Amino acid sequence: MKVELLSRELIKPCTSTPPSLRDYPLSLVDELSPTMNTPTILYYPGEVQSSDTKGATSNSRCKHLKESLSNALAKFYPFAGRYMKGSYMIDCSDQGAYFVDAKVDVRLHDLIGKPKNLKVDLLNCLLPSPIGAADEVTDPLLAVQVSTFSCGGYAIAVMTSHRVADMSTTSTFIKDWAIHANILLEGVQEDHFRTFTCLELGSFFSREENVPSSLWNFKGNMTRGFLIAQTLNIRERLNPPLPKDQCGNLYLFTTAQSYAGEKGVELHTLVEQLSGSVRRGLESCKMLLSLKDEGQKIVAQAFSFTNTLREPGTLIAGIFSDWSRFPFYEADFGWGKPIWVSTANLPIRNGTI
Repeated sequence: MKVELLSRELIKPCTSTPPSLRDYPLSLVDELSPTMNTPTILYYPGEVQSSDTKGATSNSRCKHLKESLSNALAKFYPFAGRYMKGSYMIDCSDQGAYFVDAKVDVRLHDLIGKPKNLKVDLLNCLLPSPIGAADEVTDPLLAVQVSTFSCGGYAIAVMTSHRVADMSTTSTFIKDWAIHANILLEGVQEDHFRTFTCLELGSFFSREENVPSSLWNFKGNMTRGFLIAQTLNIRERLNPPLPKDQCGNLYLFTTAQSYAGEKGVELHTLVEQLSGSVRRGLESCKMLLSLKDEGQKIVAQAFSFTNTLREPGTLIAGIFSDWSRFPFYEADFGWGKPIWVSTANLPIRNGTI
């Protein structure tokens, strides 16, 4: 599969960010989050067209997406900024989001039509930048690549820096961008207002209590420590709760530990331990906003397990994150809804989405 890059440019918000919003302070969870860009890829068949966009070409589609992206960035202005590592903040000076137009020399069906034979590494060719290209002052916090296949189908890859957004925030952004795209098609004049709220949570800062259904059977010649972690969306679990579309990094990890010997690990043991861990995490969420310094310790402890990931041979880690409840399949930019949504090949050891 060959991907040819046709154009690259920076897309700025349609209205300038006022000086009062230029400094977007980061939270503790923002700083503890992985140094990476999180990719989401939406795939659309070429034959799906609305009456308003019949006959749309790749050029007109990209022009439409860039204009609506600019409109969406007025609200999600931190995505157009840059991370200032030494200052623990985002400089929201409208440097711009990165936008790439590309074409692919195969049909969409050739890539995703046979899931069992899917070569996951090829999905990374649809990304606008490397997953690890993050945290430098020149790295965009949002990057998009629109890849048009030989059949007319296309993929929209959205990469958001984990320094400023979790997957819930990415989902909210994509939903809002699609709304702007449809408003633009309808020719309605928009009033651009900014609602990307900077949370007043001091230094603070997914998924329901569902245990992953994967059947684990790790075996070895000696007893080894084994840890599994699951993300927990804390927005609606805080006291008082936050809106489910609140932006930022608003998640914690819940973890469970066990040991794997020659006979492996019993699944029911992992289920019991992880369920208990999630329950404790839910209880902690209720107290985070009232505990102040103690709440910071809870947050730091929830991320402390990541240190063990740097110790090969001492721990097998399984990290689970469930994106199935996010409304990615509703993202209609004017040419219909996606037929498939995926991430890419992530450099996370034993990670499962």
